[in-house]
Amino acid sequence: MTAPTSNPMQFNLAAEAEVSRLLAEAAEYQALAETVTDPEMRAVCDKHQLRCLRSATASQATHLRVQKISRTMSHKDAISIVRFGDEKTVSVVEGLANLTDTQRTSLLKGVGASASAASGSNNGGAAAAAAAAPALPPPPPARAAAAAAGQGNGCYVCDGNHNHGNCPTLNALRQLQPAVHNRIVELLRARQQQPPAPARVLPRADVADIPQDQHWFRNNGVKINTAAWLSYGVDTPAVRNAAVWQFTSDPPPSHHLSNYPTVLEHRDAIGQQFDDLLSKGMTEAYNPDLHGTLDEFAAVISPLHVVFKADGDLRPIIDPTKSGVNACMAPLPCPLPTLSTILQDLPKGGALGKRDVASAFHHIILDPSARRYMAFRHPVTNAIQRWVVLPFGASQSPAIWVELATAACAIFQAECDRRGLNIKIHVYADDFMLLGATHADITAAFEVMDTLGAELGLEWKASKDVGRDQHLQQLDFLGMCFDTVRMEMRISPEKRARYASAAQDLLAAARVGPVSTTDLLSVTGKLAFIAQACRWGPSFLQGLYDSVPPPSPRPSRHTTITTEGIDDLRFWCDLLDSSTSPWDGVRRCVVADLDVVLGEYQGPGGAVVYTDASAAGFGAVWEQAELQGGWQPDERGVHIAWLELKAIVRALQSWAPRLAGRRVLVRCDNTQAVAALNRGSTRVRDGRGLMRQVAALALQHDFQLRALHIAGVDNGRADRLSRQLAAAEEQNLSLVHSVYRQACRRARLEPEVDCCCDVLGLNRQPGCHTFFSPAASVLDHAEQLAGRAVWAFPPHSIAGEVLGLLAGLRDTGTRALVLVPDWRDRGWYREWLAAAAYPGGVFVCRRCLLAEAQLGGIPDAALEELAAKAVAAAGNAVADSSAETYLSHRRRLTQFAEQVLRLPAQQVFPRGPGADINRAHVCLFLAWAVRRYAISTINGTLSAVADWQRACGVPATATIRRDPMVRRLWAQLQREAADSTAAAAATLKSPFPIGLLLWLVAWLGTPLAPGSTAERAQDSCWLVLGFFGMLRRSELAGLQLRDVREVPGGGVELFIRRSKTDQRGEGASVVLTAESGSGIRIQALVAWHLRTARREGGLGEQPLFTRRAEWGLAPVGMGKAAFNSRLRSLLAEAMRQLGPRAPDLSMYTAHSLRRGGATAAANGGASLEEIKAHGRWKSDAVRRYVQPMAAVRMRIVGRM
Repeated sequence: MTAPTSNPMQFNLAAEAEVSRLLAEAAEYQALAETVTDPEMRAVCDKHQLRCLRSATASQATHLRVQKISRTMSHKDAISIVRFGDEKTVSVVEGLANLTDTQRTSLLKGVGASASAASGSNNGGAAAAAAAAPALPPPPPARAAAAAAGQGNGCYVCDGNHNHGNCPTLNALRQLQPAVHNRIVELLRARQQQPPAPARVLPRADVADIPQDQHWFRNNGVKINTAAWLSYGVDTPAVRNAAVWQFTSDPPPSHHLSNYPTVLEHRDAIGQQFDDLLSKGMTEAYNPDLHGTLDEFAAVISPLHVVFKADGDLRPIIDPTKSGVNACMAPLPCPLPTLSTILQDLPKGGALGKRDVASAFHHIILDPSARRYMAFRHPVTNAIQRWVVLPFGASQSPAIWVELATAACAIFQAECDRRGLNIKIHVYADDFMLLGATHADITAAFEVMDTLGAELGLEWKASKDVGRDQHLQQLDFLGMCFDTVRMEMRISPEKRARYASAAQDLLAAARVGPVSTTDLLSVTGKLAFIAQACRWGPSFLQGLYDSVPPPSPRPSRHTTITTEGIDDLRFWCDLLDSSTSPWDGVRRCVVADLDVVLGEYQGPGGAVVYTDASAAGFGAVWEQAELQGGWQPDERGVHIAWLELKAIVRALQSWAPRLAGRRVLVRCDNTQAVAALNRGSTRVRDGRGLMRQVAALALQHDFQLRALHIAGVDNGRADRLSRQLAAAEEQNLSLVHSVYRQACRRARLEPEVDCCCDVLGLNRQPGCHTFFSPAASVLDHAEQLAGRAVWAFPPHSIAGEVLGLLAGLRDTGTRALVLVPDWRDRGWYREWLAAAAYPGGVFVCRRCLLAEAQLGGIPDAALEELAAKAVAAAGNAVADSSAETYLSHRRRLTQFAEQVLRLPAQQVFPRGPGADINRAHVCLFLAWAVRRYAISTINGTLSAVADWQRACGVPATATIRRDPMVRRLWAQLQREAADSTAAAAATLKSPFPIGLLLWLVAWLGTPLAPGSTAERAQDSCWLVLGFFGMLRRSELAGLQLRDVREVPGGGVELFIRRSKTDQRGEGASVVLTAESGSGIRIQALVAWHLRTARREGGLGEQPLFTRRAEWGLAPVGMGKAAFNSRLRSLLAEAMRQLGPRAPDLSMYTAHSLRRGGATAAANGGASLEEIKAHGRWKSDAVRRYVQPMAAVRMRIVGRM
């Protein structure tokens, strides 16, 4: 029925709108039923459509009744009779309304006289009542019973005891809405063909724990005994039976939401539950005489939902999230004990017990002001009701109850302590767990809780008491089995398999695309629960937590799982696979007081590892073993807490095989790292990857890990190692086995010797039966490496010498796979890179050089210095960039030989004296590569091969580039490629237009451009220097702050220390005017950048251009590739801001600046010689850089 109103016109409009809404909803269900193919789904749609049609019919009939009755009384009174009167009264009043005024007056007078006469004789009145009783319709329960016993199931339209074909309501609808009438008849005929549903048998009262008294509360109308709670010092609104909500803002009024389909599916059962709740006083119905207006009774009406409890019963839940009430509630603390906390309190060999509070939330009564926000519609009658007690569904309900339960637990614990019971009580929501030293303690604790619970007003669910009458040492609590004999908690195999299947299904869906938000929440909740039984489980949940969308009244049905979330799912799928996982599903009790039991870690089964980190590096100590290392440039800017954690990871990686099965205690002077290790996880993104590595090591090698803080002054040994103030006594770094195997497969090598491992050889790689260590250095046993396959991961202090030693064994058949850090600032790195540019090229160290000169046994500092100088000069014969280019070209030819010719790399680039390349191999490569690579790329490969030949002693006139056959073949292939449309011709980068540079510089001067002010100043500077200075990318990358100075009188001078055409480093000066002819203020832009750099701490020898425009102790300069990527990102953002009409700027790179500067100078009238000198060209290649604009080229024709 529509909302009551005293205005007849408003009532009529509202009634018609309600009927129209219901008919539209029925039409939607009909359309849905016609589209689905599943019979069960179609039956559900038909059921909902029938409900809507019945509601529309009832609403229209009610509307007609009100209109009819309002002829005899006021419109408001007519609505009141129809809404709140019983069926008998409404029928009588409706019958009176059908009479004329004369008939009605005469009848009412007769009724009055009859009433007077009847009052004079009680016996006559009773007889009249008895005579009239059979003519009256039976009350609703009797009518329902009669319908059940009559034909079929009775009338589905009005619940009368007749067939729907004789239903007066349906017959009346035929005249009003013929189409609706026909649809109802069609649905009813289909439903009559279905078999009747089996009758539902209600459980016995003692089994269902239904209180024997019909009313839930005591005689005083409450459950909680306020006086008892106050006597124990507990005073909260819940204790005073006036719980209230705490709002951050007032919830908006909402009365339009309807109940969920789950309620409609169980309409009768849920309706009976709410009738029982109303009779027990847990809910209350709206009464305008008692509650006033509807808005005063229900500020918000929320929909109802239904979930199944663990025992299969239905639990009705109100959903204030949908109505927006939960969003306005302030978050309240809800402290719950973790399963690990209970595990720590397990009594060795003790007894266990547990019990539940019956209908816990319903013990707490809401204040009337709070009830206004917990209103709902009755699932059957649609009447407005509201909760009197704390409901399921409100976001603050758990916190309000937990506050009360926690106080009750403290009261129970205090009384048990007073009686001298050796007992510990935990409460998790409404579940209490008892941990006792003996079964007698458990029994006594039950009695305490019985007595005090009755005093406080708590009602226990007796059917769930466990451990009172039986001595239990294993108990299932919150889905986990606790064992006081084994001192552990474990998950059941069935639950483990079920959770594994759910995680695998979600992972499979995530690989395809977005997943169901409901499935994501369900699986994340399962994994969060099981993580409590896995020491390192929380480390692999943060990615899933990040993927879960925030709460919303209208949550998205699908969610995309992040990359980290997918990694988390992969971990759990592997971990829960009982056939391969190292985890046995058990979490064992670990002592909490580390100071008391430190001896357990210092014994034979324990290990105490001391670690430390500093800006210089890390150090670790375990007994006599030591570990030391430095940080990469990109690691030095990381927060010290994660450097400390990284030091722990390095130590565990190195010593993991020797720590297997032990109890490991890490002593560290950083509290954040200690807390992360003890928690098993961290929410900070920078530390997640590290914690995952720790977890993987602990699970793989099965060691228990805890951490304990140590003062820095007491951690001196590890501290000195981290600060590089002392050298580690042994080398313990070890490459992860999976990465090692991958590197061996790629190198096609199976090493049998590990050149650099720990003293005991415990971290040597698999398959290496021979090993060397600092105690038996490989540098002194070169003869044992001859002809063998060798693996080496040398300490940085001897990396250069190990490389030299292995290079000296090249003629003995020794093959080696060496892992060295990418430390470009070390001298040996440059020497090794230069030698590696030539397959077969020799890398030498000072020891090798002195040994070859037969001076190795002479201890002479001057000779050592002389040898070092000679080695450094030999290493510097090839520039770093050229060495990298040669290496790339050689790799291209090697890959061709391996993949196409099926030849090993050693046969293409042979080793040994007099070795040379086979020109037939080169000819085959040219024929294969001409349609795959640019001409310039192939020319570079030929140059690299010729350079390798020269390094092997081949005369320049005999190199591959001078070979007649190769030259003739290559010339012919280039001609054919020029005629082919598919040829990959070499192309120069497009010249950067001067107009685009003008716009770009102006744009960088505004906040619209991306990046900080320092980044925008830096971008403006290198753009104008690269353009007007015609600088190469390598020249831009090589500039230092001291290389830029202002010219007196205006202008800027750059000093280019080394360039492509200046390999000896003689240097060149480039002078730029203060302002270009096109109006770009070069000097001002350079000065802007220099001021910013100095303000950020930039010093003279530091790079002029750095990553993110940051200077400090160790700034990282921009490499050659960084200028390309930065320019692309700037142009892409510019095109995005300009919109669809923006020109395509993607063809420009940093090298386009050099060509654009040359082109602009030519267009401005500069000669080629001037451009050649300004841009530091040594050859006429400058002609290919200059592309005069069309107007300049047309002048030639104009002069003809």
